[in-house]
Amino acid sequence: MKYSADMSVTPDLQAVYSKWENKGPGRIQPDTNTQKILQDGRQKWRDRYEDEIKPQTRRSSYKQKAIPTENVSYNVITQFKTMPTITADSFVTTRPLMGRCCSCVPYSQKDFSASTQNHGINNILNVTSGVRPKGFLDRRFKKLAYTFRRNTSHRYNDILMLVLTAPRVSEAVKMKTEKVTSTKRKEKIEKNPAEILKVMKASISNRLLKITAWVLLKILSVMLNGVHVHKNQMVVIKKASQRGIPMIYLPLHLSHLDYILVTFILWNYDIKAPFVAAGDNLNIPVFNLILRGLGGFFIRRKLDKVAGKKDTIYRAVLHTYMQEILKSGEDLEFFIEGGRTRSGRAYHPKGGLLSVVMDTLHDGLIEDAYMVPISINYEKILDGNYCNEEMGLPKKQESFWGVVKGVVKVLSGNYGSVRVDFSHPFSLKEYIQRNSNTSMMSDDDLPDTPSPTGIRNDTDTASPTGISNAPDTPSPNGISKAGSCSSLYGTDIVIEDQRQSIESVAEHVLYYSVQSQSLMCTNLVAFLLLTKYREGTTVKQLIRDIDWLKGELRFRKRDVGFVGDTSEVLEYVLELLTENLVIKIDTNIKPCTELPQIFELSYYANPVLSVFLLESVLACSVIFHCDIDMSSVTTQREDVTANREDILTTAQSLCKLLKYDFIFCPPCKRLEEELADALDELVTSEILKVHEDDYGCGDPHQKWARNLSATVSWDDDEENEAFNEQLLKVNAHRSDCFNKLLFLYTVLAPILESYYLTALHISRDLAMELPEDSFIHILHTHAKKRVEKKLASFAESAALSTIKNAVKGFEDSNIVNVYYAGNIRMMELRDHYTVWNKLNYYLDLLESLRN
Repeated sequence: MKYSADMSVTPDLQAVYSKWENKGPGRIQPDTNTQKILQDGRQKWRDRYEDEIKPQTRRSSYKQKAIPTENVSYNVITQFKTMPTITADSFVTTRPLMGRCCSCVPYSQKDFSASTQNHGINNILNVTSGVRPKGFLDRRFKKLAYTFRRNTSHRYNDILMLVLTAPRVSEAVKMKTEKVTSTKRKEKIEKNPAEILKVMKASISNRLLKITAWVLLKILSVMLNGVHVHKNQMVVIKKASQRGIPMIYLPLHLSHLDYILVTFILWNYDIKAPFVAAGDNLNIPVFNLILRGLGGFFIRRKLDKVAGKKDTIYRAVLHTYMQEILKSGEDLEFFIEGGRTRSGRAYHPKGGLLSVVMDTLHDGLIEDAYMVPISINYEKILDGNYCNEEMGLPKKQESFWGVVKGVVKVLSGNYGSVRVDFSHPFSLKEYIQRNSNTSMMSDDDLPDTPSPTGIRNDTDTASPTGISNAPDTPSPNGISKAGSCSSLYGTDIVIEDQRQSIESVAEHVLYYSVQSQSLMCTNLVAFLLLTKYREGTTVKQLIRDIDWLKGELRFRKRDVGFVGDTSEVLEYVLELLTENLVIKIDTNIKPCTELPQIFELSYYANPVLSVFLLESVLACSVIFHCDIDMSSVTTQREDVTANREDILTTAQSLCKLLKYDFIFCPPCKRLEEELADALDELVTSEILKVHEDDYGCGDPHQKWARNLSATVSWDDDEENEAFNEQLLKVNAHRSDCFNKLLFLYTVLAPILESYYLTALHISRDLAMELPEDSFIHILHTHAKKRVEKKLASFAESAALSTIKNAVKGFEDSNIVNVYYAGNIRMMELRDHYTVWNKLNYYLDLLESLRN
């Protein structure tokens, strides 16, 4: 018998069923109820399986005749037999989608956090993925064909004349000319804005964007394994960019490649290139033309040429230029940290350029702005290490030949992969309205249905920005005009609420940039070597700990930028880090902890600190209050207790001191609540236990329930007070729990040693005033000598960037007073008895945490 293409090995059994049901004249017919039950059963079967499979019927013992096979169709049985039980989808790894909007902006969260099925990773450099070549050129010149067949042309408005004729610039020139009498001097001042703008301006070229994209595809494919982005994140960015509202891209700054990397990725998704703020140190021949064509505009690293004397014309031109960019509907990109990080940790945010965006929104010149935190991470540093700068040597200035040598060096090496994460955009207007210090909006004040921007825009009660401008009512965003022609942040802001609002937005952006950063394999290995295995370990043990750390990251919803077998990943990391940083002898691995190599290794390890940050602060507080001697932790197994409230209070003090190294929680949340939740997690994980006296004796099997109940808070004030006075005990008799506590302590221990040395020198050297540079030099020299003499517990405590942050921390704590004497920054210890009490408190705290 011949079978057609749609035939199956399974026949249509309907004819057989009918024949056997009617066969036999003496067959007893079922009664009415039985027939009804059978009919209902068959109908339910058909409703569930349709006609693909039939229920079995009683068959005769007679020999069956040939079964007709006409009209054979596929059914469930054949699908089961022919379809594989394991498909390609079975191997898909679902990655956590990081960078979702914070709950403090619910309408942005609802608008941009819609889930999609696309949770995969896209390698931008793999331009042929999923694309079938159309001809010889596509097969032979894949990247060239991909680049020039993309229709990515966008229009960019010319705003130069608008800047030069702006009232802000004219007022600044007028103020400056009134102070001089010479005609030539006045003419020079009047030409100054045009000269400034000539050096500053960008000139985006669609043709240059295409050429640069092709060059980058060729070059990056040589020195990198891939540039990876999350597909879902790019879908959201594409959606937001089509609304005509300015996008403000705010990436972390790790490398000079960052300037063009974000633009390159956006170009691949046909998203308009932003104007990028670049330091004037990159305004070097040839390369400045390329950067201008890609959207770069150059600004001074120090806005004022003379310290303490404001260059009002330059400030006015820069402020107006950025405002006109936003008014014309263009996008902006700038680095909120100000410069590249030297330590691997994000710098404390600077609000100068951000203040221009907020002023533009306040003035009603734009409807809204979408803030996009971006995190970038490299498996290997592209710009070389920063060991010399951490050792105190001056930074090398960029030059044409220096850039050429750097490019040649990069092309001859393997730098692994790059991961770029775009957090979901959030409305600046919504954030300001909901988080203003002067006017917090209630849920009743917000619309029931979000607009495309997610913010109410009632014409009767709000300005075009959606912010009330009534004269008797302060602006809900807490910003009032400073009334200056040169109002960039940190210069003319006379209203504290304005400063706090800018700082709040800046810290919010930086916090979520850090928290959405994917961690690379080099980060994990360096972190484990410096926290757990400074004296070395075996390959097998390190592999097990890498898997453990990946599980910890997954539990905290953090993503990693690598896949594969852990043993192969470790071999790959050892190739990238080289023997200068990690020494492998047979099956043993040991980190290099000598100066200056330790600075580079800690650079790779520091991005992981944000994962355990709050827990580490609490662990240090527990060790301080339980008086655990860190020099004899291997033999100490005594039961020690501490008051819950004391632990939280000390942890808050540490967070305040370390504010220039870390942002512990977003400004929209309360630090004390975040610390309390983290402390409850330590109790739940049995690192800490609630003291038995708080609950009395009980069944040992109820320990877990007691720990869980300890995390429950009560509304009654008296019960809350009793909860805060609860005694917590270190679970010292369980080695795994005690070792976890020591691990959490080690996370921050090198940084705390730097702060201890700083506090020690403040108490000794600042009895008399000193220039800030001299004090830092004395402190840094002493820190390096301690490492050379093997007196330091952690060699990375001598890093110059950490020492500078420590000085800022004690200044912010009102222990040190900093002022200008001419052009010199001077330091002195504040003369008040409370200052000495606070300084001695920090000295006792930090000294107790020394290893």
